[in-house]
Amino acid sequence: MKWIILNVMMSLFICLTGCTKDIMLTSNYKYLIIKSPEEAATILPDEFQGTRVISVSRNASRDKLFLAFGTNILIKYSGGFDLISSHGKRNIMSDDGDVSVWYNDLAKEGIVFSDGTNIKLRFNERFGVAPGGLYYYLYSSEGGTKIYSMDNRKKPLIYIANKKYYPYKLLTDMDNIYLFVMEKIKKLGKWRRDICIKMQQTDVGLSVIENFELPGAVIDMAPGGNIFMLDNGSDFYPRWYLYDVASQKKQYISARSFYGGFLNTSLVDEIQAKMTEQ
Repeated sequence: MKWIILNVMMSLFICLTGCTKDIMLTSNYKYLIIKSPEEAATILPDEFQGTRVISVSRNASRDKLFLAFGTNILIKYSGGFDLISSHGKRNIMSDDGDVSVWYNDLAKEGIVFSDGTNIKLRFNERFGVAPGGLYYYLYSSEGGTKIYSMDNRKKPLIYIANKKYYPYKLLTDMDNIYLFVMEKIKKLGKWRRDICIKMQQTDVGLSVIENFELPGAVIDMAPGGNIFMLDNGSDFYPRWYLYDVASQKKQYISARSFYGGFLNTSLVDEIQAKMTEQ
């Protein structure tokens, strides 16, 4: 009981003392929050209203939002939308809006790539794809993390040997690639720490530029790699907030939600207008 009270008090203290409202984003992009699958469904065309949305994701260029529902995928872009058929229960989209990777049953067929080849995951392995579908990681508790390019899946671009780093998200920005990992720790009021591994493309693969710790799990990253959307990790006061690495300022923006991401301003404005209409 004391531990629960301590966690609640710490969450409230962080909110009251660590929150600001002056993190400035450029006019080119905004953050989008979709609170629930039901709210996501309001973005769909009228004939699909009421359909349950399974997942929401963006592309690398931030000018498309993908909503998977039933056996379909809605590709929303500024000024219109396209509707395509999904390939599996989970689909990872390319920057242009094609299905790049998908899976149905990980235990049987594993991860299926657009060329028909597949990777079967063992119980101790993790897999993740960056928005745009150009890069992915494979983690094993026996061998650490390897990052691959879709253009060459035989040789990893980089190998991160630390087995205690559990990867959970891969993002790209210009020539830089960001791997976000979680490390379990034993500290009063905290059981994990989140680390960003920033890498740069070279002629022979990826090279680590820097590692830095973040005060929460990463939901998305704004263009430029300086502002992040984070989850505070609290089960008692679950919140999402913006975090500026340079100033270390925080701006709380939402309760924990169904989807959050940074997109082009015109696209966010259209989507928010559509959600407001319903």
